[in-house]
Parts: sequence; C-alpha cells; structure tokens
Amino acid sequence: MEALSMIVNLVMIIILIIIIVKFFQIASDVREIKNSLNVQKDYSTNSAVENDETYQIGSLIVEKKTEKQMRIIGIDENNGKFQCSNTNGVTFVWLSGEEIELFDIYVKNLNK
Repeated sequence: MEALSMIVNLVMIIILIIIIVKFFQIASDVREIKNSLNVQKDYSTNSAVENDETYQIGSLIVEKKTEKQMRIIGIDENNGKFQCSNTNGVTFVWLSGEEIELFDIYVKNLNK
C-alpha cells in the first residue's frame, strides 16, 4: 500500500512540474504577443489619411450625428473612411471625415 501511495505521489509531482513549465511557456508567449502588438500599434499611430492629416489611428473623436465619443481604430485610404469604435471597443462603424470631429475641437466648441 505504501508503494502505491509513493507511486501516486511521484506521478502527481511530475504532473505538477509539467504544469509549471507549461505555465511559464504560456506567459512567455503572451509577453511576445503583447510586445508585437505594441510595436504594431506604435507603427500604425503615425499613419494618417492623405486628405486629412488631423485624423489618425487612436484619435479620440465624436460622431456629430449622435454625439457619441469614439476612437479611430482603422483607416480606409481608398475611400477616406474611418473605422471608429466606441470607447469599450465592442462595436465599430465606418464614418467619413464629415461625420466626425476631433474630441478636443468638439469640447472647445461646447465651451463657446
């Protein structure tokens, strides 16, 4: 009976070691993914649509029609539309430059 208990304990220790090693591999993978996303994000914030240099990926904007605060998450340079997401990032819409306004400008216009 002691031998069976010792074998079970040994198997449990081996499984625990494997789980710990896998955990550190996953953590390393997540760190690599996060770093690659940060590099892509830094690269993409420098791009702007040719016809309007004020709107960039990551810019905080307001949709004029609904007065909803959004963030630009993508730019279609072919038709000049901006992919905008609400602040929690759940939904997105494509809007033209005429349908949106930079948040800072919107706030300044409210104070006038």
